Amino acid sequence: MVRATDGSTVTLPSNSDLATTIVFTDDPVVATSTIIKAVHVTELRTAVNAIRAAAGLPPANFTDTLSAGIFMKRIHITELRSNLDEARVALGLIAMQYTDPALAAGTIIKAAHIRELRSGVK
Repeated sequence: MVRATDGSTVTLPSNSDLATTIVFTDDPVVATSTIIKAVHVTELRTAVNAIRAAAGLPPANFTDTLSAGIFMKRIHITELRSNLDEARVALGLIAMQYTDPALAAGTIIKAAHIRELRSGVK
C-alpha cells in the first residue's frame, strides 16, 4: 500500500496488489509480432500456482500438458484467469479487469490476454 502526503495531510492507503519478481519470456508480449508459445503458458501456470500458494490454496489443475508446438486455446486463458482470480480474492486483492471477459467460442487469443495475466501475478 502507498500513502501520499503533503507534510500535513496523509491520504488513505492505495489498493493492495502483488509485488513479485517473476521474469517472463518475451516480455512484453507485443500484438502482431510475439508468437505465443507453450513456454508462455507454462510460465503463467507456474506464476499462478505461486500466487495460489501465497494465498494458502492448493495448486491448480490444468486441462492439458503443454509442449512445443501446442497452440494456445481458450481453455488455457479461462483456467489461468479463474485460478488467479480465486487466489487474488483469497489474498484480499482487487479484481482483475479482462479484455474479452467471457472468451466466447471462436475468440482469438490476443497479446492483451497474456499481458493482463502477467500483470495479475507481478
